[in-house]
Amino acid sequence: MKKITMNIIICCFVAAAATALTVFIGPGKIWGERKPQFAVWVENTDGTFVKTLYVTKSASSKGWTFGPDEGRPESLPVWYAAKGQDPAKKLKKNELDASTGATPKKGTVIKIDSELEPGKTYVIKAEFNQSFDYNETWTKENSGVNGQPSVIYTGLITPDGSEQEVTLTFAGTGSVDGSDGMIHTEFSDKITTAKNIIDRIYFSVK
Repeated sequence: MKKITMNIIICCFVAAAATALTVFIGPGKIWGERKPQFAVWVENTDGTFVKTLYVTKSASSKGWTFGPDEGRPESLPVWYAAKGQDPAKKLKKNELDASTGATPKKGTVIKIDSELEPGKTYVIKAEFNQSFDYNETWTKENSGVNGQPSVIYTGLITPDGSEQEVTLTFAGTGSVDGSDGMIHTEFSDKITTAKNIIDRIYFSVK
């Protein structure tokens, strides 16, 4: 596997399947301008939610500054829907199925015990959102504090005991107002700086 220096490293060791899954996120040009919210999770190919690997603390605990009572469903709408979580409800510690923390500024490693069945194909999804990220389409007047909608990256992995490396690719956006959990493609050509939240995201398994 080629050597790449990344500022953020998220590791998930899957003991039951003798699989080590590592997700690497390279921050993009606007990562440091504000603290982006993000979640990384696993689904079956039929869309069934399996497990969250990582989610930022504000998104999971609803620790929004001046946040409304209904929460901020537009922050990570695809992850909220996949997990079946009410964006306005704060989770208790025993309800969390992932490592949580503030948005990392420097390199960090997060290890999670999980299970991936050998020979079975899974979908890895990652969702990123940076507040106040306005452009000509999503202005302060029409998008509140959110700015551009969340951006979604996806990739497939089939653990088989071999070493693999897969780059997640841009799949679309979350809903503009958080009203649904679909991945939308109709807004993709209007996304500008939101695609610069990250530079690259990939994962390896061995």
